[in-house]
Amino acid sequence: MKKRVSIETSIPSFYYENRTDAAAVDRRDWTRQWWDNHRHAYELVTSQAVVDELNNGDYPDSKRKNCIALLDELTFLPIEVETAVQTY
Repeated sequence: MKKRVSIETSIPSFYYENRTDAAAVDRRDWTRQWWDNHRHAYELVTSQAVVDELNNGDYPDSKRKNCIALLDELTFLPIEVETAVQTY
């Protein structure tokens, strides 16, 4: 049985990173290497919340579409419990 890995917003965002500073290029390259070479060893899951975050992010439309398309073949988990912030 494959281990389950939850894919959140930073993975597609870094996969399609277009900034050219060294740190951004490194994150993009590490993300692409893992995604292209190692993702098949895992059961990848995500949620509609990730798609919503990508849709609402400050990205050019072409990057937004590519990021969301990267998630197309993943299993989408239902969001069953609302997250609440408690103040003390």
